[in-house]
Amino acid sequence: KLYKLACKLGEKRGCYTMDVGIDDYDPRYIPLMGDWCDKGDLGACEFLATAWETGDRAQHVPIDRRRALELYRKACQLESRASCDRVFELTQELDRAD
Repeated sequence: KLYKLACKLGEKRGCYTMDVGIDDYDPRYIPLMGDWCDKGDLGACEFLATAWETGDRAQHVPIDRRRALELYRKACQLESRASCDRVFELTQELDRAD
């Protein structure tokens, strides 16, 4: 029911999950989010940025904060204020670590 509602509200991941049965534990999920992010899907870019920043054991995504920064920048360009804020914060954190 939630996937159907998400799809109805314009959330592509809900539509895809409803149609194909893929969810965020499916190994195809991260590559799919990558494709959507490349096509300008803000939610997919933010999802991936978080996955790379914190790691995602279920998807075998290691922590890579520099990759996360790239994805936050892309989400920022797609006009996500929260992602723009995270670009600033993460850049400072990475600069201090170097």
